[in-house]
Amino acid sequence: MNKSQLFESFFDTTYKIKRLMHLETQEQDQVITFFQLQVLSYIFSNRNCTPSQLSEEFHMSSSAVAQLIDRLLISNWVEREHDESDRRVVHLRLTEDGQSEIVRLKDVRKKRLEPLLKHLDEKDLQELVRILQEVYLSMEKELGER
Repeated sequence: MNKSQLFESFFDTTYKIKRLMHLETQEQDQVITFFQLQVLSYIFSNRNCTPSQLSEEFHMSSSAVAQLIDRLLISNWVEREHDESDRRVVHLRLTEDGQSEIVRLKDVRKKRLEPLLKHLDEKDLQELVRILQEVYLSMEKELGER
């Protein structure tokens, strides 16, 4: 394969993996979407993040983020907390329900995906993760420069 064909194969494969992971999440729980899971995971990892940080991270308008947050609030997965020094600033935190949902879905994902990767030895899996992280950082840098 030439480089162009390899790029096309890479994009096709990553799209298929993303789609299968999305379908897996949907099968496990009809209540939460794959995107909502990604956002909850981000809030979990970035405690007290702000709506503007979500907007930047997920390349969404502030109105789209507000709608998303409203849905997460209704599901009781996140809560808003006003900054004590500046009441205009709102921080987002996972509720206990949100934390439980993250842990539960990560466990489900791990149980379902581990068997799919079992044919890779540890060295190959480490190399796969390293390469995917390198691609991600390169893409993030490229998008940030636009």
